[in-house]
Amino acid sequence: LANGNILMVAQIGGRGAFFSVDVKAGAFREIVGGRRVIRGGSMDDARAQMAFIASSVTKPTELFVMNADGSGERKLTDFNGTLNAEIGWADAERFTYKSVGNLEIEGWLMKPFGYQAGRKYPVVLYIHGGPHSQYDEGWFDEFQSLAGAGMMVLYTNPRGSSGYGADFTYITRGKWGGDDYLDLMKAVDIAAARPDVDSTRMGVTGGSYGGFMTAWVTTKTNRFKAAQTDRMISNWVSWYSVSDAQGLTEFEFYGKPWENPAMYDTLSPIKYVAKVKTPTLMVQSEEDFRTPMPEAGDWLMQRQQRWRAVLRAQPGYEALDEAPLVCRLSMGIPHSDQRRLEIRVRDWASREGRVTLIHEYLHLVFRAHPNGQDESFIEQLAQRLADS
Repeated sequence: LANGNILMVAQIGGRGAFFSVDVKAGAFREIVGGRRVIRGGSMDDARAQMAFIASSVTKPTELFVMNADGSGERKLTDFNGTLNAEIGWADAERFTYKSVGNLEIEGWLMKPFGYQAGRKYPVVLYIHGGPHSQYDEGWFDEFQSLAGAGMMVLYTNPRGSSGYGADFTYITRGKWGGDDYLDLMKAVDIAAARPDVDSTRMGVTGGSYGGFMTAWVTTKTNRFKAAQTDRMISNWVSWYSVSDAQGLTEFEFYGKPWENPAMYDTLSPIKYVAKVKTPTLMVQSEEDFRTPMPEAGDWLMQRQQRWRAVLRAQPGYEALDEAPLVCRLSMGIPHSDQRRLEIRVRDWASREGRVTLIHEYLHLVFRAHPNGQDESFIEQLAQRLADS
């Protein structure tokens, strides 16, 4: 800046802010912030004004401009004005809690559209990717989609997330599925204790690292009524052979699979697949080279073998109480978000949606069966599996 100071934008936990840095004094102060996410920034040639984009939980992204000292902020665009007038976006309660090692974790609980005090609502735990990504104070279509369907959405930044310093971000190196898992479960405990949360109707979902963690969660607990993995990793050894991001685990797991085989093995959910009883929907994209199709295929095959024998034993199917159903759904391109959200993620979170999707899948299963099955049997089986 003209006065010799530096203007910078930074994440402070889940929010963003502009800071003025006095280089000579070795001091800085926040000049623009609030409960929102601020990204980017472009100054004019005179170094007098800064343009930036920002969003909040209930306001999608717009373009803003401010003076270099933080004054005179104004919104330049109204791209989402019509949409905002038509839709009642759900807000989120921010909270913090102490987890393992007295580490403070930041989280949010989004209430559903039309929330009414005195009622109990299902809740979905959303787990971000990375693991060094983060959730924040910004608008997110996936959360709003579930909230619009009448569900609460719980999202947190467990250890390993960005925005809280390097020590916090890299504390999970070599320890995925350990204290980060406990951070998530602590948040679920807090949410489940609320009088407006139905702890008997909880779901879990996430993508990439969140997909890995969703699978990992189902190997650890049966507390969730349904799970949905997105862009999952089930076996770190096979993933290393087909992914375009081997450097991730070379750093996080202290070497290549043949250099540290024990860690790659013990941190793979596939090792514990026999423990899983949670009905799981799997969404994997054929053109996603970061988390390729075989990772979902391995998980599907391992789990499918546990209940396929039961299907062969028709017409008796009492043992299905111990046989969780898995659906594998491939998407042509990674950014098919609307179909994934509306038809898959949101539907799977409700029992009625699970019945419909399972019904579709069973038609495919029995199409290849030599004797086939009538419609009434398939409907009964879909109902039974939706609750298994």
